[in-house]
Amino acid sequence: MRSSRYTTIVISIAVAIVLLVLGGCDLFSTMEPDAISFSRDGGTYFLPLEVAIQSRGASAIYFTTDGSMPNRSSARYYSPITLDKTTRLKAIALDSDGDVARQASVDFIIPKDTSAYPYLDVASGMIYHVSSAYEYSLDDGSTWQPCTDPVQKVTISVGDSVWVRHRVVASDLHFLGTVDALEGYDLRAGQAYIGMLEGTPSFDSGGNIIGVEFKFIEKSAVSFDNYLFDDFKSTIMIPTITNVGDEDFHGQVQIVCYASDDPIITADDDTFLSVTITIDPIDPLLKGSTLGFGEGGVYDRELHGLMPYFINPDSGLPNLTYESGVDLIGKKYIGFSITVVENDDEGLELLQRNNWTLPQHVDAIHFSDSTIATRSGALKLVNSWGTGEWENIDDGHYWISFEDAIKLKLPIYYMLNNFSQPYRPTLLARFRIEHPNRQNLPVWIGVGDPEHPIAEKLLQTVSYYESDDSDPWSLYTGGEYPFPDNAIVLDISEFAPFIAANDLFMRIDNSASDAEAILHEFSIELHPEYLLGKPSDPSNVLKSDDPLSKTIEVGKNDIYTISTAGKLSTYQLEFVQPNSRGTSYTEPIFQSVPFTDGEVSEILDLYGRKPTTRSARSSHMATGGLLPPTEADLRSFGTLRSEDANYTGILPEIVDLSRTIYFPPIGNQGQKGSCNAFSGVYYIHTYNEAREHGWDLSGAAWESKTYGEEGYPGYPSKTYWDRIMSPDFVYHQSSAGRTAGSRFESIPSLLSRIGSSTWASMPYDNFPDEANPGIYEYPWPSEQAFREAAMYRSRVPTPSFFSNTQVGMFFLDSMAKVELLQQLLASGYCVTTGVDGFVVDNNRDSWLDENDVMYLSDDDDSMISDFNNYINHAQTIVGYKSGAAWDPDNP
Repeated sequence: MRSSRYTTIVISIAVAIVLLVLGGCDLFSTMEPDAISFSRDGGTYFLPLEVAIQSRGASAIYFTTDGSMPNRSSARYYSPITLDKTTRLKAIALDSDGDVARQASVDFIIPKDTSAYPYLDVASGMIYHVSSAYEYSLDDGSTWQPCTDPVQKVTISVGDSVWVRHRVVASDLHFLGTVDALEGYDLRAGQAYIGMLEGTPSFDSGGNIIGVEFKFIEKSAVSFDNYLFDDFKSTIMIPTITNVGDEDFHGQVQIVCYASDDPIITADDDTFLSVTITIDPIDPLLKGSTLGFGEGGVYDRELHGLMPYFINPDSGLPNLTYESGVDLIGKKYIGFSITVVENDDEGLELLQRNNWTLPQHVDAIHFSDSTIATRSGALKLVNSWGTGEWENIDDGHYWISFEDAIKLKLPIYYMLNNFSQPYRPTLLARFRIEHPNRQNLPVWIGVGDPEHPIAEKLLQTVSYYESDDSDPWSLYTGGEYPFPDNAIVLDISEFAPFIAANDLFMRIDNSASDAEAILHEFSIELHPEYLLGKPSDPSNVLKSDDPLSKTIEVGKNDIYTISTAGKLSTYQLEFVQPNSRGTSYTEPIFQSVPFTDGEVSEILDLYGRKPTTRSARSSHMATGGLLPPTEADLRSFGTLRSEDANYTGILPEIVDLSRTIYFPPIGNQGQKGSCNAFSGVYYIHTYNEAREHGWDLSGAAWESKTYGEEGYPGYPSKTYWDRIMSPDFVYHQSSAGRTAGSRFESIPSLLSRIGSSTWASMPYDNFPDEANPGIYEYPWPSEQAFREAAMYRSRVPTPSFFSNTQVGMFFLDSMAKVELLQQLLASGYCVTTGVDGFVVDNNRDSWLDENDVMYLSDDDDSMISDFNNYINHAQTIVGYKSGAAWDPDNP
């Protein structure tokens, strides 16, 4: 019986194997990767973009950007690819045997520079703004010739239809026009200028206006708003027209103005103005001359007959004003077309295609909602002084009307963030340093050649100084205190795409110290799954190439290397890549741009160019902990323009992010100058992480402790400590020490570089000696707190995982900027602002009414000036009410 059963089993297995083979079963064959997908659809984009490539199950992906077919010698895909010009992106995916299993291609049309769109100049026989990547046709696309220079000389004839296209991506195609004549006039649409027309009236002896002198102020030179025609101010667009032909022109010209969603103006765009002007034969438009306004003032002359239409509100023609009357909302590109209605000489124009504004000559404006009701409303501000001490209603917040916020020129500090999914680190650096002064020993982790690194990360927070008797920069580390006894752990996952071919290193600079430093430990951890501890597999811990401990002598700048180039397995290289988590990606609706020199100077003047430190805080809550920005801070910031926001849809009348389940309870900073950290970390970063992880904080409350009581100033409900971010983790590493507070920039910088632990890993710590807060040593976090912070780093909303380019500020100096702030809030962003803590606290009886609505009287000019010059306390704007929803008697 036993033998019979055995025989049956063997036969059954054999039959099964035969059936599997004959039936074509692929249980034992190589699994084929999924189809290749790109994070962006092909098409036209007017800004550089990043494209992620994915093929689930692929052992490797290779790609090219020159149109050639990729192979194993091509660039290997690790992280999103930045494209800044027209590109055919091709990719292949390999299966587990290393064979090509999938291939895909996508075309992206990205004008190399929207300030350099190609065009034809008939009189000179030149095509401008091309390159060797393009080709041209003179016979309507029948034959093509390569372009050889940025300016291509061509021999043209009447009737030629001229085209330019990309030599690889043929859909990048430009029609430059049909040549109508080789001699004659040629009117070209030039720059469309948007700005403010400001009038200065003159009066007779009876006080009656007898005349108005108007001056055009360019958009870049003013705090721009879409002004209603009032008080002799109006926002207008002025076109410019140049005769680029070889003969003079006189006759009638129709100008049609358009508003477009992109920089390419066509007849399909919204028309908001059409006007006909006459150019008199006595005063023709000479060849080479220009009509209109331009940079630096008037060109050869003004557009006859056009300016009065714009400046006369009784003309019946719509102005580009805040209350425009044109149904346009959001960002629009403004351009125009010109049509010759009557030519007195009856000659032909050389080319009509250049009668349309080119992308390099459009101007942008943000149209606000034309409903007047949306201009009334108020902002909701949350404080960090607890509840019941400083306000009239015990809820920890108050309101500032839009109008008064503009009077105060409230500064708005924003931090854009990626809310798509929780972040998990994959590559960490762990080290332990002994030195008595963490403020004088800069420590960097980097990748690549230390002399010319691909990327470097500084452990400490940089503070720039401006006085002649100090270093050009110093470190904000909570004061001149020792490094912690425990190890420090930094997430460096952003370096992972480079470690296959480059080594990692640590740089320790002891050149400015008077004491030796000792590096006791230095290692790199690779985490296939991050569980807050060291990797369980010892092979995923890489040690320093140099035996440790090592002493860094005074005056020395030492480098320590951990070899990774060519040392890691394919599996290790795969799991440490940050893009392996496969985040979905959409274009951020807010794009930061640098401040201009004039804006930097204006901000410094507004703040009174104050010194970089403040007096120590006392038990009086009105003493501030928010330091003013330096010029270097502002140079590192971005800012948002009202015309550059792309919020879609109609703004809601009510936004209150503090009422969502993600917002922590109103907290109390106590006597520390940590208002900036309470705003940026406790309120905003907690909200961001809770939103990212789906944490419900609605049941949390603040357990308040009175001054002098143990546990002062209090803490959130302990059951929520593992979901609320620690202000001390960030503040102790970014403050000036000795109660001097911190700058706004230091908070997002540290959140981006390092992150923040939760309150559970580093609870808030009040001064142990209230009478002498200057002796407080601002202890640095434990190793466990550093490890936890790696999970909670702020990220910009792009595949470039970590960057500070989306951190910045702007001022509420117009309704357009108020609407920009509304867009941020409606998009889910809390923001930090700065106030004069003395005014808010000491003068609350004269500034806050019984409903905690701040109001300004007409004689508060000196108070407003003091407010602007002594902004020293950070608060958080969490929402607004507008239109019919705003009732100051019942906010």
